[in-house]
Amino acid sequence: MTPFDGRDSSGERFIIKGYWLPEDRLAEFRLLADAKGLAGVCQMVSYEDNRAQTKDYRGDISTFSSDAFHNRTAIRIVMKAYGCSIENFTSVVQVLAALRDAIAAHRALLSKNIIHRDISPNNILLGKLGADEGERGVLIDLDIACRCDAPFAEIRANFKTGTRMFQSLMVLRTFDFSEDEISAHDYLDDLESFFWVFSYILLMYKADGTLAAEGPLQQAVRRWNCEPTFAYDVKRAFLDCSITSWEVNREMDEGWRQACTELFSKFKDYMCDLGSEKRRLYYEDHTDIEVEGKFPNRFSSLLEHVDEHYDYILGLFDDALKRAQETSMPIASGTPLSLTGSTDATLPAAPVTPIAASLVDKIPPIPFQSCNNLPSSTLPSTSGVPSQMHTPASMSITV
Repeated sequence: MTPFDGRDSSGERFIIKGYWLPEDRLAEFRLLADAKGLAGVCQMVSYEDNRAQTKDYRGDISTFSSDAFHNRTAIRIVMKAYGCSIENFTSVVQVLAALRDAIAAHRALLSKNIIHRDISPNNILLGKLGADEGERGVLIDLDIACRCDAPFAEIRANFKTGTRMFQSLMVLRTFDFSEDEISAHDYLDDLESFFWVFSYILLMYKADGTLAAEGPLQQAVRRWNCEPTFAYDVKRAFLDCSITSWEVNREMDEGWRQACTELFSKFKDYMCDLGSEKRRLYYEDHTDIEVEGKFPNRFSSLLEHVDEHYDYILGLFDDALKRAQETSMPIASGTPLSLTGSTDATLPAAPVTPIAASLVDKIPPIPFQSCNNLPSSTLPSTSGVPSQMHTPASMSITV
């Protein structure tokens, strides 16, 4: 699944994403349709469903069992183009504004009964240069998002789903639970993922977007990407340890301190308290547990405070942004780039390699369920399939 770019007749850029959708997964374009008009959420322009199906390319499979193959459907989605990954930030103000607006966008998705389930730097884009509040950071990739009728999904949390490095402790811990012990993935899991994204950026980068020097804390961050048992222990120690804030403040780049010392400390303490309450509720006697949806929800008493949770975290970022703006310097000039070569986001003159991408050579690969987890060579090409793109009559996309 490699997105590519195109332009319409007026020269406006778009992102074109095509992939093979598993038969049992909700199509991303349906969720993007529900998210139409939401600030900070990637906006779909058009889509094409059922371009081809893998079952039509298999030939004679009579000698195989009925469950030997799983059908996939080729789809294509055209979306508006934004900036590049948040890891390409160039100032404290820029990255805090992007994170703040991405969290607000997550809240907006929840209001439409959608939970993202894969918060990571790769899925948070910088908004276009000069974007208004609400559009300074953009959430993308609803590939594994799902609908919900409450502040939690109708899908159990699963350590195999998402990006290991940024998974919540409760999601990571599912490696050790039996199926009937696992509750649904909820919005607090995603809010905790935002904390891990923020901590990752704070420790692995300097305030100008260049890479930080390698030290003990940076090595600890890399261990968040290990197999779930070890990742859980390392992240639990980081979140619960009483001196973490002191160590982070000591090790972080000087450029972060004015705006982010208090933000980190309060964000960490808040997520630590919520995590402790989740663990307490998990291990309580659940003989009279309330059943909501497909399976019991152990955390309903905590999830009743949706607005309180979002308001507090967004307030922390608003306060930090004010401090950052009071001491901000002009963004360094550089070659404008984006995920697709757009000139909408300003980047450093020397490109920065995201650390998450470099971890592949140092740490065992992450189990990650996504809609492109079959090797491309096993999937038939759809280059000859006639297009039936759901595009407004006035729009013509040129690739």
